[in-house]
Amino acid sequence: MSDRAYLYAYLPGEAAPSLVGQVIVLATGNDGFCRFKYAREWLDHRRAFPLDPELLPLEEHEFESQPGWEVFSVLRDAGPDYWGRKLIERRLNRFGSTELEFLLATGDQRVGALAFATARIPPGTKSPPPVARLKDLMEAAARVERDEPVAPDVLDLLGPATGTLGGMRPKATVEHEGKLWIAKFAARDDRYAITRWEYATLELAAHCGLNVPERRLRIVGRRPVLLAARFDRRLRDGILGRAHYLSGLTMLGLHERDYGRGSYAALAQWLRRHSVAPREDCRELFRRMVFNVLIGNTDDHLRNHAVIDFRDGFRLSPVFDILPWPSTGAQRMQAIGVGTQGRIATIDNLRSEAGLFGLEADDAKAEVSRLQTIVRGQWKPACEDAGIPKRELRAIAEALKLDPA
Repeated sequence: MSDRAYLYAYLPGEAAPSLVGQVIVLATGNDGFCRFKYAREWLDHRRAFPLDPELLPLEEHEFESQPGWEVFSVLRDAGPDYWGRKLIERRLNRFGSTELEFLLATGDQRVGALAFATARIPPGTKSPPPVARLKDLMEAAARVERDEPVAPDVLDLLGPATGTLGGMRPKATVEHEGKLWIAKFAARDDRYAITRWEYATLELAAHCGLNVPERRLRIVGRRPVLLAARFDRRLRDGILGRAHYLSGLTMLGLHERDYGRGSYAALAQWLRRHSVAPREDCRELFRRMVFNVLIGNTDDHLRNHAVIDFRDGFRLSPVFDILPWPSTGAQRMQAIGVGTQGRIATIDNLRSEAGLFGLEADDAKAEVSRLQTIVRGQWKPACEDAGIPKRELRAIAEALKLDPA
């Protein structure tokens, strides 16, 4: 079991990563912690940047994480999600890997600009499969879900998806038209056509003026596949640049076990400190908060928020992983706080801290009203365009608290 790793970062215009430092895990599990130190060459690099502007500034001393943080949160952001961990465990044929082992086993096309290796030799790169392999990838993902045998070479094709966004959904990373895309597949226990739902939700978000990644809905083997362009990659001068990535958890210094803590207002405060366009980003964040409440997306936890930096400054990332969640309860709760009344999903609560997003009370009221009008008028056409079965419209209307007729 490896207890240390060298950390690398891809800089704009450079095809190979540069050494950033070394992380050493001193204990694992619930009380685990680590130490990290920047490499001298990174501190001397004219384009060096701090991994975390608040917890890991560009300083020469050794940093130690708090107990319970087996690796620093910004490093964990570069690791696999639930689906990625499942793939890695399948490839390693064992359970119980440490956070560092997961980081070392994550595919080269992980989210963000970081990379890891056990030696002072930069890790190699591996191109993702082309979009033409979608059918093979979808079938392999289905076999992994069912814990059925998968040919090693086909399982290897899923490897680039071990460090992408998307949570529990079966997925793959593919190349198409010079871009990287996340391909999201239907899961075996889906009650609804979730890939179609997510596509419709992204279309609805675009109607509302939110920053939405390029997306496409493809039919592969009679099943819908959602393709969402990777917003942490940008082609420039023939090189696919990688953005440094911080999740909402990292921004607020919180852990996955801190579910329910944190708030949109706290994210806005971070943006005011570190975004290169704080006014725009805070207003965009306010719109997202309102949109999530209006569509019933109660899965808006801190891993579903992020900032990216292509070395031209931190900006709020495009939206991702947004879906309406049907609920029959009278009172809905968001995953993080939306106002002075905490996580309660009401319009009054939404508007209660508008000033922290740079909005006057009247501006916030007008923005909420604008979004309500668009959601009410566009949700059904968006769903129909996405091919969502009519029998499922009632469930979506339930999430939106609207009449499906």
